[in-house]
Amino acid sequence: MSTLLIVDDNLTARQMMRTILKSEPYELVFANDGKTALEYAAQVIPDLILLDVMMPDMDGYEVCRRIRNTPLLAEVPIIMVTALDDRESRIDGILAGADDFITKPVDPVELRARAQTITRLNRYRRLMGERLKFERMTELSPNGILVVNAHHTILMANPTITRMSHTDPTAPLVGQLVETFFTGEHSTRYHAAAAHVLANAQMVEQFEAVWVRPDTTRFPVEVDMGFIQWDDQPAIQLIVRDITERAQLEAMAIDNERFAANSVLTATVAHEVNTPLHTIKTCLYLADSDEQAQRTTYLTLAQDEIDRISHILRQLLDLYRTHDGGDVPINANTLIERVLVLTSNVFAQAGIQVESALLPQLPTFMGQPNQMTQILLNILLNAIAAMPNGGTLQLTTSTTNEASTGQTYVVIMIADNGIGMADEVRERIFEPFFTTKAEGSGLGLAVCKRLVEQHGGTISVVSELGAGSTFRIAFPINHNL
Repeated sequence: MSTLLIVDDNLTARQMMRTILKSEPYELVFANDGKTALEYAAQVIPDLILLDVMMPDMDGYEVCRRIRNTPLLAEVPIIMVTALDDRESRIDGILAGADDFITKPVDPVELRARAQTITRLNRYRRLMGERLKFERMTELSPNGILVVNAHHTILMANPTITRMSHTDPTAPLVGQLVETFFTGEHSTRYHAAAAHVLANAQMVEQFEAVWVRPDTTRFPVEVDMGFIQWDDQPAIQLIVRDITERAQLEAMAIDNERFAANSVLTATVAHEVNTPLHTIKTCLYLADSDEQAQRTTYLTLAQDEIDRISHILRQLLDLYRTHDGGDVPINANTLIERVLVLTSNVFAQAGIQVESALLPQLPTFMGQPNQMTQILLNILLNAIAAMPNGGTLQLTTSTTNEASTGQTYVVIMIADNGIGMADEVRERIFEPFFTTKAEGSGLGLAVCKRLVEQHGGTISVVSELGAGSTFRIAFPINHNL
């Protein structure tokens, strides 16, 4: 609805204007002097001002000049309503900034026609201005911008997404189906997000995916999706960000944290292997004896220690064995048992007693063993740091069902009775580079969160200062990487 500001010091004239224009779809605002007119104009930003020329204190010419000198109002159309019909008066009005004139007494048909024409042109001018600003912003945006209709056909694509997609200029993106740029599982994720935003105009969906170019090359992207009206039809706006550099940095952070965790494990394994090696060396020395019985005893002890080393190395190899394709079925119980075997010496030296309650016949979930090991090691090392004077560490496994989705999760709980965390610390522990330690990168738990989410899972912590911490990790049993 257009807003008209009617300025006239004569009450009868204002009432006449109301009578003439009341049948039109206008919001009418009235002012009886120039000062009030300027105040109201700044408040409502009218689509048209009908301005009387002959007013006391401040005439219509002066009001017009001031409006034109106000940036927010400079483009508002002004029709001057005057009883003066001479050439000089009209020239003065034009010089003051008037767009048109109506002579008193006002012809109702002419007034309605002028008002309709000017408000329609003003709306068009504003729409064109907004469109030009929108087009300029989309052209300059460092992110790709798409608008797709409810059938997922691309209606608009900015230059950035065209460059990102390496699209042939002779085959523009407009008119193509947007799901062709997503891989299978990400296409499913896109369709689910699209359904949500079309059903709820206030919702914004965000997810990460892989964008597939026409030449089949790929790159990681982050997508924001929201509802938009396009040509009076419901549509979806997509903001597409190339996150290749971020993904590379995250991969480097993951590798660095894996190296830090593995350093502790390596030292533990070295100690676990060195002890039986020393025993073997001693037994072989003592076996150099004339007494057959003693020789047999020492060789048997040496063989037992060799078996012990073999067991440790098998556990280590199983823990870090590479698998073609990356994702394999993982049994959380087996993973936990192997990590505990290899870290038992670390807990013993720290005076920490480990208790486990692992659910028998636990279902497997799909994942990458190296990354699962890294998650467990990072949380276990944090637990050790949280119990500087020793304590108890409890590990449990279970399953749970999410009623809203019907999804079944494998749940790993890691609880310590250490120093715990204050609320302000607990709220930030998964932030990159946040740490309370004198030494440390502050990336360990952030990397854990990232890896868990990449496997479709969730990680959370419950903690109270002085009362320990409990980490909860849940993985869906049918998630595919």
